[in-house]
Amino acid sequence: MTGDEPSRRRFLRYGGITTAVALAGCLWGDGDDESPNGQQNGDENGNENDENGENEVSNYSEAFDLAGDGAAGFKQWLVPDNPVGSQDGVVTVFGYQDFEAEDAQALDSMDTYRAELARTYGIDAADIAGELIVGDPNSARNRRIHLGQFDPETVVETFEEAGTAEQVDEYREYTVIEGAQGEGAVGPDAILVLPNYAAYIDAKHADGERLIDADQAAGHVLNVLPRGFQTTLSRHENLDDLLINGATYHEVDENDDPARTTRAFVFRDEASATVERAREIIEIGTSGYEEIIAEEQHGRMVMTEFVQDWGDGESSG
Repeated sequence: MTGDEPSRRRFLRYGGITTAVALAGCLWGDGDDESPNGQQNGDENGNENDENGENEVSNYSEAFDLAGDGAAGFKQWLVPDNPVGSQDGVVTVFGYQDFEAEDAQALDSMDTYRAELARTYGIDAADIAGELIVGDPNSARNRRIHLGQFDPETVVETFEEAGTAEQVDEYREYTVIEGAQGEGAVGPDAILVLPNYAAYIDAKHADGERLIDADQAAGHVLNVLPRGFQTTLSRHENLDDLLINGATYHEVDENDDPARTTRAFVFRDEASATVERAREIIEIGTSGYEEIIAEEQHGRMVMTEFVQDWGDGESSG
C-alpha cells in the first residue's frame, strides 16, 4: 500500500465543519507546533526531460482529449518545497477544494463548510471560490489559502471586532493581520491563513518562485487536470518510473470515498508511460478501478478517467 488512497480520503474530509470551527477560534497559526512537515523528495523535482530530450510533447493540454483547465484558478499561487506531508513513500504536494465546480454542487458537506467559512470572515459564501491546502516548512500543521473576491476591510473588521486579530502591516495590496499565534494576510483575491504569506503573494504576482516554473513535471500535470470538486498532486518516492501524478475528483460514493476520478501521470520517460502501467499504479493501495471510462498516452504522460472500486471494505476515513 502506497498511502495514496488515505491521502485522498483525508483531503475529501477537509470539507468537514470541524475545520471551520477550528478556524473561527484560531485563524492565524498553530502556536507551539514546531515539528516540520513531511519532507519533499528533493531528487525527484520533475525537471528531467525524456531520456534523450527529444520526445517531450510541446503542449500536453492540446494533446489530451481528457485535458481540462481545473487548475487555472489556483496554480499561479503554488510555491515549491511546501508539501502538505508524506505517508508510506507518497508526498502530497497540495490539495484544492473548488466550491464553484459543477461537481461540488452535489456535496452538502462542501456547502456547509463554505457557509461556515463565510460566517467566520463576515462575508457572503459566494465570495469564496475555493480553498488551497498547503504545507508549512516550520510546522506540522497544514495551512490554507482561500481564493475568491473579498473586501479586505470587511474581513479585517470582523476579526478586530471579535478581538482575535488586528491589522499590523501591509504587503503589496494585502493587509497583514496578526493574532495571538501568528500572522496572515487579506487581499482582494485571497485570504492567506499562513505566516509565509509573502512567498505565495509574490508567486501570484510572478515576482517569486512558482511550482509550475520550478517543477516541469508538476507544471505538466497542472496544465491538463480537468475541473472537479477537489484536486491533489502527489509524488511517489517508492515508484522509480513515476515522477508525479495528480488527481481530480468528480463524484463520491455513499461513504464519501472517491467514486469517479481523473488522474494524470508523468513518467520518467516515454518508454515507461503506458496505459497498462497507469492501471497498475491505480490498483496500488486500498482501491482500484471498477471501470475505465477513458485513457490516453502522449509522450511521457498518461491520463485516465475511471470509476473507483473500494471492494466490500468500509472506509477507514
